[in-house]
Amino acid sequence: MSSDRVNAGTNNSSELLKLAKEDVGNLTKAEERLFEAVANGEIANRSDKRKENNDPNNAGKWGNERVIRGRCIQWLCTDKEAMELVTHKGIHVIGVRIDGDIGLRFENITFPLIIQECAILSGIDLRHAEIQMLSLVGTHTGIIRADGLKVDGSILLRNVRAVGGVCLVGATIGGQLSCKGGEFINRKGPALNCNSVKVSQSIYLDGGFKAKGEVDFVSATIGGELECRSGEFIAIDHNEPALNIDGLKIMGSVFLCYGFKANGEVNLRGADIEGQLSCKGGKFIEPNGKALICDSVKVEESILLSDGFKAEGEVYLTGATIGDNWVVEMHNLLILTAMPSSPMSSKLSVMFFWMKASRHKVKYVCILQQSVEI
Repeated sequence: MSSDRVNAGTNNSSELLKLAKEDVGNLTKAEERLFEAVANGEIANRSDKRKENNDPNNAGKWGNERVIRGRCIQWLCTDKEAMELVTHKGIHVIGVRIDGDIGLRFENITFPLIIQECAILSGIDLRHAEIQMLSLVGTHTGIIRADGLKVDGSILLRNVRAVGGVCLVGATIGGQLSCKGGEFINRKGPALNCNSVKVSQSIYLDGGFKAKGEVDFVSATIGGELECRSGEFIAIDHNEPALNIDGLKIMGSVFLCYGFKANGEVNLRGADIEGQLSCKGGKFIEPNGKALICDSVKVEESILLSDGFKAEGEVYLTGATIGDNWVVEMHNLLILTAMPSSPMSSKLSVMFFWMKASRHKVKYVCILQQSVEI
């Protein structure tokens, strides 16, 4: 690195620190390091050398050397003079506790925001904001409000724990939405609300992803795949679905398979899927109602209910439409339509599969007892 670039970085960091002290007030060591790193295009890493001391669950015990006020992040993203001193690498902070609100509603953030393996006690507000890229990998946070957010690149919520839920209603994402290994919890509403979201690439709710509360992708548009392998979806309120994909339009495939488990209704009514719908090895549990609803679904390739697919509850494919090279694979299948404790346990249950395959119409009427294996 040339001496001119070093001097420029030093001058920028000095100037940014001076501005921060004037506008934000007295700074902690962690805040000083943040401003220096941002001006120099570096990572502000305050994590401990010992891994066991970096669990965000224990962030309440972290000392002041690891504490940043949310106001500092907010100031960097909103003050015009400060933003001019932030490099193209943006804000990248690791291993800190962020106290107080991060309020970025309606703001235009011209650089990436990366908050990694941190604790954001009050959550973050990005409603109707614009940002280059958002990454909260490994962070524990309160509610994430991001209705109407516009992101040029990706949103990375891998291994994030969000208590209060994540709201991305009407958001536009130019890259991918990755929630791999995340845990989203909301006992008073959706755990992940992506109603009407538009995602140019794929969505990942896999790798041990867990939602306690409804996951809503109603009327969403996805340019890649919806990947839910090894994801667990738990409906808190059984009047609401565990996973709601009603009216989804997707350019690729939907994978609700191999380790996928839903405790509550899964609704794909009216979804338009240009790839396949794979439920191989998936578990769909709603003993007293509809476990899987695919009424009026349109699938260009195949519907796969096989390889250990299990439904405790009713499965509907009424009016499903499948493309020219269609396969409905239904072997090694277990459907439990009435559990012993149910009033219906002594009765027969009827499921209707009415599928339209290109020019061919096929109607299946299956009378299922309590347990049927095909």
